[in-house]
Amino acid sequence: MEKKELFNQLTIDEKISLFDGLNVWQTRPIYRFNIKSTWFSDGPHGIRKEIISDKNILGFNNVIKSICYPTSVLVACSFDENIAFLQGKSIGCDAFNSDVDLILGPGINIKRHPFGGRNFEYFSEDPYLSGIMAKNYVLGAKSENIDCCLKHFCLNSQEANRFIYSSDCDLQTMFDMYLYPFYLAIQDTGVASIMSSYNQINGQYASENEFLLKDVLRDYFKFDGFVVTDWGALNDDFSSYKNGLNIVMPGNNNYIIKDIKKAFKNNLISREEIDSASYPIFSFIFDHQKHDKSNFKYDLEKQYKNAYDIAKESIVLAKNNNDILPLKDNDKVAFIGDFNNHIHILGGGSSKINSAYTAQICEQLDKNKKQYLFTKGYDIQTKSTNEELILEAVEAAKKVDKVILTLGLYDEDEAEGVDKITNKLPSYMYELFDKIYEVNKNIVVVLLSGSPIYLPFVNKVNGLIIAYLCGDMGAAAIVDILYGNVNPSGRLAESWPYDINDTYLKYNFPCQNKNVIYNEGIYVGYRYYESQNINVMFPFGYGLNYSKLDYSNFVLSDNKISFDIKNLSNRNCKQSIQIYVSDNINNLKQLKYFIKPEIDANSTKHIVIDILDDFFKQFDLNKHQYLLKSGKYKIFVSISSREDLYQFDYEIKNGVPLIKYDINLNIVPSKLKDNTIKGSFDMNSNLNNFKSTFLGRQFDKLLLSVFNKQYNGSKEEKENMIKSMFEMPFRGIISWANNKHLSMKNGQVILDILNGKYFKAIKSFFK
Repeated sequence: MEKKELFNQLTIDEKISLFDGLNVWQTRPIYRFNIKSTWFSDGPHGIRKEIISDKNILGFNNVIKSICYPTSVLVACSFDENIAFLQGKSIGCDAFNSDVDLILGPGINIKRHPFGGRNFEYFSEDPYLSGIMAKNYVLGAKSENIDCCLKHFCLNSQEANRFIYSSDCDLQTMFDMYLYPFYLAIQDTGVASIMSSYNQINGQYASENEFLLKDVLRDYFKFDGFVVTDWGALNDDFSSYKNGLNIVMPGNNNYIIKDIKKAFKNNLISREEIDSASYPIFSFIFDHQKHDKSNFKYDLEKQYKNAYDIAKESIVLAKNNNDILPLKDNDKVAFIGDFNNHIHILGGGSSKINSAYTAQICEQLDKNKKQYLFTKGYDIQTKSTNEELILEAVEAAKKVDKVILTLGLYDEDEAEGVDKITNKLPSYMYELFDKIYEVNKNIVVVLLSGSPIYLPFVNKVNGLIIAYLCGDMGAAAIVDILYGNVNPSGRLAESWPYDINDTYLKYNFPCQNKNVIYNEGIYVGYRYYESQNINVMFPFGYGLNYSKLDYSNFVLSDNKISFDIKNLSNRNCKQSIQIYVSDNINNLKQLKYFIKPEIDANSTKHIVIDILDDFFKQFDLNKHQYLLKSGKYKIFVSISSREDLYQFDYEIKNGVPLIKYDINLNIVPSKLKDNTIKGSFDMNSNLNNFKSTFLGRQFDKLLLSVFNKQYNGSKEEKENMIKSMFEMPFRGIISWANNKHLSMKNGQVILDILNGKYFKAIKSFFK
């Protein structure tokens, strides 16, 4: 039976049932037509499929073994569409093998500040790079018959108070900076799903925001897939159903189904609205009923090879003074740092993979029969060092020509639900560097982190490899780059400031108010640093390789830019070529295109780049689309935002007028309800708010004891989870708990009691 024909045979009740999931991860089946549940799984850098258990109501235990690929922060550093495609294809293959239908990823929120707790899950500070990488990730997954869910829609750039704050932003900034990655990833991909974010946008929750879900997604961007809430993000079921949401997760919220049925019975929802809400999710479920796996063969070795290839194409060589790298086999080398045996490869939260195997740096050195000394320098288990460990490291450094010092953060230092309070390494790592530097100046630092790090020793260190969070095979890629088996080609997908005070928001992040105001407009990352002439440690798009290149013969003709790249070395190399464009109104360079050609050793590569209309588009608020803008432009051929190889003048005569961007927009905050004190507690109050009353504190203790019994993660992860849980709206707690003891009905009774409305509570309980 054809999809439309079958959909038309569903009853109203069957259609409404699709609005709510079956459980934490599955859609509801329709038994009458033998329509099975489909399965969602966390991504975006590997499959995190859970074995569902009645005892596992919080949904964070019993995760299957899987491969952890490099996180998005590193994948974007490839500046290579093919690598993004390989990432999506690899994870798609793992998903297909694990009977997962939808990857909850990639995440394409813009990195507004280096303290963002989830920055490691996102591609870039730049909307074009984010969108293009996401687009190819989606296409890669679809090549394996797996769909993706773009997240988090939208303006979700901090973790603190993410469940309740309102991102207040002008529309021009919203479209040209924060919505543009979604637009790019939707075009010509057939992406199946968009995940609405927890937060409000200009005073209205994302899951019920008619402007975003209907006007923007459906009308402007022509998205025809389904919209799913982030887990526990639903605020109002009726408004969400009317305004463009298609499914609520986690599922098994029977009160939601009852509410929608009642609204239909009372003529508050029409049949047409039910069809509009239910068809996109039905279409997805139908399309995933008949995947043929009879000829499918899962090649584990190939998947690990893909993880390695992604890492080696993305890791960034940031410093290489006096050609300290690559290492030679006869170099006497000391590898210092406990991370060499316990590598930090991913952050905490919903994207944390249960790795079946993770390569280690020392293991790879042994595998390649390299001669080296090793000392711990610090201890990962105790997260500290001592005089003995430092002395061992110093003695080792005295005996060798070069030191490879591996430093970084820990999993719990960068995690979902909590933002950072610093971008500094543990203080003992700086102390360790200083002690080693006293006896050996030939130091190469390998950095493992999910975002830019404060590096007071940056001018002392001779070599610096930024490996970010590089996945299960990252160690193998690091070793091959260190020893020259791989010529590094990664470029930074975000700016690295010297100091947080150099950023627009400085230390005023995360915003602790309920209104998060985007007064900087589009001046995020390199746009801000360059417009304010602020020097940075490493600019956006920056990276080195082991080859010397010469550029010549730049020509603009017939809407094409052409030039030659000559490789003067004996090594093949890849070079990221970036096209930036500025206009005569804003005088602001913005990335508009990139390619990554390979240039053979001792040869010349002729490069030709088409000048596209997309280079000169802005969103037009009147026409509701991205339109060609007339004006005079400069086109820069570059290898970073601050390293221009050549520039051309260019003019667009047939377009609509350019819009002037602004900074310090002085946006008026949206008006939000105060639900933080007794008498005003409601479903959007959180556990922290309840602490203001005696009964609230007792209720918090009860929930905390239940959580402690059920959560079996590490101490640090548990602390992050508790912090996030106490910021979650009460409705979200109920959604996650999802049992007869803490139902939505009983939740309202509890609120009445906490508000001191005892008679109302009794009446509600017996109603």
